[in-house]
Amino acid sequence: TERKRIENELLKNERQFRELFENAAEGIFRTTPEGTLIVANPAFARMFGYDSPNEVMKEVNSIGRQMYANPDERMKIIAHLEKNDTIRNHEVEFVHKSGHKIWISINAIRRRSVAGTTLYYEGTMIDITERRRAERELIRKEKELQIKSSGLEEANTALKVLLRHREEDKSVLENTVIANFRELVLPYVEKLKGGYLNNNQRDYLNILEANLNQITAPFSEKMPLKHCH
Repeated sequence: TERKRIENELLKNERQFRELFENAAEGIFRTTPEGTLIVANPAFARMFGYDSPNEVMKEVNSIGRQMYANPDERMKIIAHLEKNDTIRNHEVEFVHKSGHKIWISINAIRRRSVAGTTLYYEGTMIDITERRRAERELIRKEKELQIKSSGLEEANTALKVLLRHREEDKSVLENTVIANFRELVLPYVEKLKGGYLNNNQRDYLNILEANLNQITAPFSEKMPLKHCH
């Protein structure tokens, strides 16, 4: 009776493990050191475009050569497993059955015999192709923003230089107008003020002086003409 109970318990556990294995969202695998796939669940097969685990195990006789985008990557993983026994969240590029490349995140462990020799490697895989694509798109957009930002900074710098040149040109123009006014106009106004003028002429001179003050005011407030009396 006790043996029967134990057998039933083992069968129950095996059935639960099988259901977990068959229904897992992650791809579950087991491979020999040489690269032969000896265990695969349905999620693993679907991940690479196969209809069933039997199909993928039948068609793939060398994981490194047929499934890795770069076979050297498997050798690096094996070297890591031989040294550390486990590898976590290792991202590798694989080849889908249809020929396009996909990105996979691997968690794997090395299983050893009592003598310490490697029996096989097993673990899980998750397809992270969409995440990698989103990351690349984000990087591309960041670069575009950097280029646009750099262009705006250059345009802003050019605008500042242009405005500075315009201010310099404006200052030169103002100084020229003021200098010409001092040299070509003001001396004659002063001569007229010192001469004999009748009332009408002096009124005209006052009007002329006021108008000249108004004209030169935008250029300089340092040179107002005094009205004649």
